[in-house]
Amino acid sequence: MKLRIISKGSVTDGLGHVFRSQSFMRRAAREHEVEVCTVIDQGLAHILRDCECSNLVFPDMHGLERHLEKSVDVDATVFDMMTISKRALEFSRGRSSILASISPVFDKMADMDMFFTRFPGDSVQGKTRVFSGPEYTIYGFNCMPIRDDVYDRTLAQGVPSVALSLGGADALNKTAQILSEMIRYPDPLLIWVLLGEGYSHSHDRLVEMVKSQHRHEIVLARTGNSMWRILGNCGFAVLAGGVTTMEAMYAGLPTINVFDDGSKAKSMDHYFRSGATLDGGTYATLEEIFAPRFAALCRDTRWLLEIRRNCAGLGLDDLGARRILLHIEDALGEPTPARTESHEVAA
Repeated sequence: MKLRIISKGSVTDGLGHVFRSQSFMRRAAREHEVEVCTVIDQGLAHILRDCECSNLVFPDMHGLERHLEKSVDVDATVFDMMTISKRALEFSRGRSSILASISPVFDKMADMDMFFTRFPGDSVQGKTRVFSGPEYTIYGFNCMPIRDDVYDRTLAQGVPSVALSLGGADALNKTAQILSEMIRYPDPLLIWVLLGEGYSHSHDRLVEMVKSQHRHEIVLARTGNSMWRILGNCGFAVLAGGVTTMEAMYAGLPTINVFDDGSKAKSMDHYFRSGATLDGGTYATLEEIFAPRFAALCRDTRWLLEIRRNCAGLGLDDLGARRILLHIEDALGEPTPARTESHEVAA
């Protein structure tokens, strides 16, 4: 199968789509001919993984359009992005038998033949075939389940070890705001502040917060591939409810999530109800919702162990990418209506 993967990331929109598509690429390239097209801010191309397949980088959508206009035909194109231009979509349709999305939010979802989402119950109007559930989650290749002896040793160290990570770019620039609430906790903590490879906000406020208090040990770390080497040795993590939260449930790491608005938290309801992760409210309700739940996690190791057991009860595995590929392969094996769209697209 010839496969094209198209993703887009930026400091503004975040880098989760890029990281996920790179993980999907690594799995797909084992058995298929893969071309990856990534639209990403200049200066961030270094986050792309080395691979044997074609890993193309474009500074903007126009560059992607020019490439797709002249590109070879593929069996399927898989999108992982929130928005795409009309021209890029039309070129992709003309060059592909199947269009699929692995992004839970995409402005051209109704134009897809297939949609894969980790959120149970997601639906799309129209004829798009939807495959939903945690079994379609794609995890980073460095995320591994945390062994019981490793986690027990972490909890036995006395001072709670907590990580704060708001994605590869912290698009909303909220790291300092949440850290300021965390350091109000009255007892000593070891806090790992994980700044992704796309973090471009000022470090001055974070450094000042570290210097202005002496109760907690705070480590500021710019992480990429090493992120799970740190998270795997923490008692719990404060996250933003994205891909890393799903990875944490797979790994068995308790988490509490803070959202920019309540509507985004609704997509996590299934996991909140299962007790495998916690809703920490929004940035506007840090003091009312996040602070007391954060403090309870710091104090109650039995609750952490219960959350960890609930994570195990989800039955998550790392076969999501393989399941997606199998569904695409099956669809290609079925009679496919002849494409009548022209390869010529008006400017």
